[in-house]
Amino acid sequence: MNVEIDRCRFENVNRAFVFWTGDVVTGWRVHDNLFVNLSNDAILEYSGTNEFFNNTFHTGLWKAYISDSTTSLAYNNLVVGFNIAFENNTSGAPLSRFQGNWAFNCTTIAQGAGFGGPLPASNVIGVDPRLVNPTAGDFHVQPTSPTIDAGVMTAFVRADNETNARVVDGDGDGLLEVDVGCYERTPIHLAA
Repeated sequence: MNVEIDRCRFENVNRAFVFWTGDVVTGWRVHDNLFVNLSNDAILEYSGTNEFFNNTFHTGLWKAYISDSTTSLAYNNLVVGFNIAFENNTSGAPLSRFQGNWAFNCTTIAQGAGFGGPLPASNVIGVDPRLVNPTAGDFHVQPTSPTIDAGVMTAFVRADNETNARVVDGDGDGLLEVDVGCYERTPIHLAA
């Protein structure tokens, strides 16, 4: 990957990213970011091969992630309160590109010609992720959140939005697994 965008907070903006039609933007890794209260699409990708994972999208008038690419990956993203969670308008786009995503309180989960069937079973639809207090700006998950250790492992896993280690045993079951969304629930807190 050539460009990495991580650990950012995009709040009260129109759009965060637009990968335009003629540009063929490839090699971007967008992860562990927080997108809040967007008035348009959070990420708009027309083409390319990029990776979008472990982002949290909360409250948007349009789409969290629209991609007409057939090769970009969307893993472990948490989408809450967007009009449309995912859109792809390229017929025959493999649905396996979407893994471990969580969508709650979205009017439409997936639309477009690129969604010729349901999302893979690793994606969770309609289950409350139990955020701490979004109205006060706290988008962390509660200790009882079902998103803890619910993500799928990716080849690139590093640190969350607050630089906490990504692969920890957040639910205490003895397994090292990744959470869904931009914050990793960790029982380990180091004092400075």
